[in-house]
Amino acid sequence: MFPRRVTRWRRGVVFLARRVLPWIVALGILSVLLRRAGGPALRDAVREANLGLLIGATIVCTIGMFLLDALSLSRVVSWFNCPTSAREIAPVKAAAYLINIINYNAGSGAIALWLARHKGIPFFESAASVLFINVVDALVLVGFMAVAWPALEPPIASAVAAIVGVTALVFAATLLYWRQGANFLVLGRVRGWPIFKSFREARLSHYARLAAIRAPFDLLFILNHWFGLIAFGIDVPVIQVLAFIPVISFIGIVPITVAGLGTVQAATVFLFLPYAPEARILAFSLVLTVALNGIRALLGVPVFQRVSEDVVRGGPPESKTV
Repeated sequence: MFPRRVTRWRRGVVFLARRVLPWIVALGILSVLLRRAGGPALRDAVREANLGLLIGATIVCTIGMFLLDALSLSRVVSWFNCPTSAREIAPVKAAAYLINIINYNAGSGAIALWLARHKGIPFFESAASVLFINVVDALVLVGFMAVAWPALEPPIASAVAAIVGVTALVFAATLLYWRQGANFLVLGRVRGWPIFKSFREARLSHYARLAAIRAPFDLLFILNHWFGLIAFGIDVPVIQVLAFIPVISFIGIVPITVAGLGTVQAATVFLFLPYAPEARILAFSLVLTVALNGIRALLGVPVFQRVSEDVVRGGPPESKTV
């Protein structure tokens, strides 16, 4: 009886940590930000904003990002797993957008699960391809930060320089590990793990070709934020936006809150505070977050049930009854 009670207690703690705690942290951060900004000032900022510009830009940018998402996912899966078209994978990516609203990592896992059930690819090898895209995405974002770095001022310039420098060193070490066989003490033991299949097989040309797709994707994401800033009357130099948005993106995927809610707003206020009142920056971040998630949800809702049924049934498309 006693061990069973301990197991139940542990499950309860895990559930709290995974499901409830992120909401508590998000709501706690937001409550502090909202109290500092003030309700009337937030309402005024939203009333004065050009919401048509923000929503229109978000629709165009989101559709463009979705198409590039499907293209990059199909390319990587075809390189490292099995032939897959962008048209075939597009509904899966759209459905994953719904899950991303709650947890980005869960959305990536859902794509890997669909590939495992629908394409017969081992789950961890599917996850390896999704992880490869995420890594290249991070490298591209850091590349944008490096381009903007000379125009930044302390202490932001020092922080960006540190991020760029560490990323460059890690990437160089990664190439030595995967392409040259450097073991770095005990790390050689994990080289054969299925979760790293894509990295074992990837050449520099794969990184370059994927980066050529992800760079326009990330530029659309940054452009969306820039139009949002304009819509709220926040005048920020383009070079600053190019440096700040990648930082905010990294903070947003840290799984301590739900979909980066709270942490993204706090980072946005901190970085853009020299350019506008706190209430206006917070209003911009909240409205853009709602618009982004809302439009992504509209892409995912029509296909979510069909993709879910594909996962439940499993098997290649040709083996299913119509």
